[in-house]
Amino acid sequence: MDVQQPETVYQTFTHVTRLHFHRLHGVLEPLGIYPGQPPLLFILDRHDGISQKDLATRLHVRPATLTVMLRRMEQNGWVARRPDLHDQRVSRVSLTDPGRELCEQARARMRVMAEELFGSMPEEDRAEMQRLLHRLRENLLAAGPVESLPGYVRPGCHKEKQTGDESPC
Repeated sequence: MDVQQPETVYQTFTHVTRLHFHRLHGVLEPLGIYPGQPPLLFILDRHDGISQKDLATRLHVRPATLTVMLRRMEQNGWVARRPDLHDQRVSRVSLTDPGRELCEQARARMRVMAEELFGSMPEEDRAEMQRLLHRLRENLLAAGPVESLPGYVRPGCHKEKQTGDESPC
């Protein structure tokens, strides 16, 4: 007779994050956007003309990752990039009018998601969850970069990164 072990906190957390990810995809897909794009839209809505470097910092992504995101969004007509008036090395990013409309639609869908997730929770439970999530974030940040883990292989590379190895892999 196989007796099932109780679900661990880690398993529950993993299951919830997976469910959230899939639900978010389903909510955003009709708009033609991916889960990483609403935060970008929301920052641009509040900080029109932000530098691409500052945008990458606020989103906690590498500049190359942001460049790919912006290229797709620019092709769809949602954002525009232009050189800074005083420093041609700096690229400024703004929402276009269709981008502003998309931002409002995404914001409305994110409010629905928040209500689905937290609507039935009392305020004190929400506050406790916020406190615990902050602690999880601090724990992960304190653990160091994933690149420092033994056996780490950067996506797209086919070899293990060695200590002191300066190659892109």
